[in-house]
Amino acid sequence: MTPEQILILIRGLPGSGKTSFAYLFDAAVFSADDYFTDPETNEYNFDGSKLSQAHDQCRVNTHDALRAGQPIVCVANTFSQRWEMQPYFNMLETLALDHVRLFVVDLFDGGLSNEQLAERNSHGVPLFQVRKMRG
Repeated sequence: MTPEQILILIRGLPGSGKTSFAYLFDAAVFSADDYFTDPETNEYNFDGSKLSQAHDQCRVNTHDALRAGQPIVCVANTFSQRWEMQPYFNMLETLALDHVRLFVVDLFDGGLSNEQLAERNSHGVPLFQVRKMRG
């Protein structure tokens, strides 16, 4: 029997603590932001025209970690709409990964105001964008 694995999708506004929460686990942690972060310098350079590729890479990394038997895999993305999580739900179904327990953790705003989120997020998402994302 295949040992149980856990996939945790962590959603929330920028600055809500998604990545910090993910690192509380002894887990492989992925996010679309990884695509824009230079692994050598840890410098973040966002390019909105490459967002689709960033999410594709995040899904590939998640898939590979699950297939390799990583016990806990966390994906920390905004996931502002349910459809954005759907590829991960589909991944578990199409790969017949029925031994993987799925959890969705919604941090929303982490109890913070728009101003606090804009100040706290590590990728420079401006206040107007945080307000727009909150809805």
